[in-house]
Parts: sequence; structure tokens; C-alpha cells
Amino acid sequence: MSNSKEELISRRIGRQWVWLGLTSTVHMAVVVAVLTVVVGGRVAPVGVAAPAAALVIGAPLAALWLERRDPVGHRPDRWLRRALFPVAAHACAAGLVAAVVVGGFRAALAVVGLAALELAGVALAGRALRHPLTPELGEMAFEVSRKIRSAHQADTPGWALQDELRLTDGEVVAVLRPGPTSAFGIAVRLADVEAVSARPGRPADNPWVQLGDGGWYVPAGGEVLEIRHRDDTLVVPVRDAAAFADVIRARIADRLGMSTSS
Repeated sequence: MSNSKEELISRRIGRQWVWLGLTSTVHMAVVVAVLTVVVGGRVAPVGVAAPAAALVIGAPLAALWLERRDPVGHRPDRWLRRALFPVAAHACAAGLVAAVVVGGFRAALAVVGLAALELAGVALAGRALRHPLTPELGEMAFEVSRKIRSAHQADTPGWALQDELRLTDGEVVAVLRPGPTSAFGIAVRLADVEAVSARPGRPADNPWVQLGDGGWYVPAGGEVLEIRHRDDTLVVPVRDAAAFADVIRARIADRLGMSTSS
């Protein structure tokens, strides 16, 4: 790894820890404040104190339990979603105590402000490991993902797209969700990849996926990512195709010590 890439990676990790550190500091400060008020007897012992203590203690325990069942530590695009429940529970605990100590309206502001502050910190920490999409991401121990835009989703905002391409330590996986309760993946092992490139979409790419029920996926135009592997070629109309190709090539070179043509 070159010194310039080491520096870029160090900067990303540094930004991540800055935001996670600030978020953790806010979280622990509120935990201490809530428990201090509860233990000090300034709130009703049963009506408010017990639920507040249970929420403020239970929220991080629930987060740890969820992480053990479905780890997202190396998937920064999932951090915000994972944080929603514990942050909401934590903010409610603070709100219960604040409602007694400072009043209802101020308590509501405290709940909203606290939740927004903590969620913003988590989101910015995850963003530091996802944007911009540059080659050094391929040499880091994090999953990289980008949304897939097909023709039937051409008018859908980027944040609402359900299909995505994921780059893990050992695979490139296109995850498709044709319906609210259905999903399937198309995986290519990095060890089997022979070449990765981005190019303009062609009529011959239609459809790029044929579903078992007769449906199909058609590229929405623009660039597509082409992954040539031992068995076939996978064409994916992923967003930021050229940049994603660079990241995939960097990960293959880093993990397997082999290069792929662009």
C-alpha cells in the first residue's frame, strides 16, 4: 500500500472516530444525567423513574444484542438504520425525565434535539467510510455498496432505491428486491473475477436480469458496471459505475494479490 493511500485511509478512519466519539460522549452524558436524576429521587419512583431507567439502560443492551445477531460493524451503510431503535429509546428516557424536571414543551424539544444529534453523528461516521467512492475503500475492511438503477425505477429518488450492489471481502453481490417481500442475490466470488470495467449501456444489455416469473430488469441508461468472471459476464447498472469498478479492482489486488483489467 502506498503512503498516499495509507494517509487517505487514516483520514477516513479519523473522521469516523471523531463522529462516533462525539456521539458516544453525548450518549453517555445523557445516561449519567438521567440516572443521576432518577437516583436522586427528583422524579416519581414508579411512574417515570422506572421506565426512564429501563430505557436508558436497556437501549445499549438491545443494540449489543442486535449486533451479535446481525453484525453491521463492517457495513457502514447500515449504521443509521441500526441506530434508530436504541437512539429512539434513549431519547424517550431523557424525555420522561425532562418532562418532570423542566416541563412538557422543553422536554419535547430535548427529545427531538437529542435524537437528531445522535443520529446525525452516526450518519456522518458512516458517511466517512462510504463517501467519496475512491479506490482506497477497496483496501479497507468495510463493505462498500451502491444503489442499482434499472428502467422500472428511473423516476425513483436515489435514497429510495431498494436494489444495490455490495462489495464484501470475498464477493460482489447484486441484491435485488422485485417485491416488498421478495429478494434474491447474484454473487460473484472475487477470486473468479477476470476483469472489471465501466462502459456505456448497450441494447444488448437488455434485460440484464431475467426473473423466474417472466419479469426482467432493464438498464436505465448511462454507464453500467461489467464484471467478467470465469463462468460468464455480469452487467449491473450501478450508480457511480466507474468509481465502483476502481474500488473492486483495488480490493481484488489487496485481498488476492492479483490485478484485473479495466
